[in-house]
Amino acid sequence: MVADVAAGIAEARALLDTGSDGTGLRRAHQALDEAGRGCLHLFGASGFLADGPGGEARLSELLADTYPPPTELEAP
Repeated sequence: MVADVAAGIAEARALLDTGSDGTGLRRAHQALDEAGRGCLHLFGASGFLADGPGGEARLSELLADTYPPPTELEAP
């Protein structure tokens, strides 16, 4: 599980380093969300408490749904 989290972070970093378009940014955020969920599993039940690290991970997922990167049609 630790290797999966590390791979997700490396994937997001690679996507961001290449100057990706909206699709790449969306995929980078998905990779970070998956890595965050993996970390929560490593914390066990304490990772899912609202006042623990689970709150920040869930907030990140909600913000990604609220403010997604622009699509090709929306980009200037």
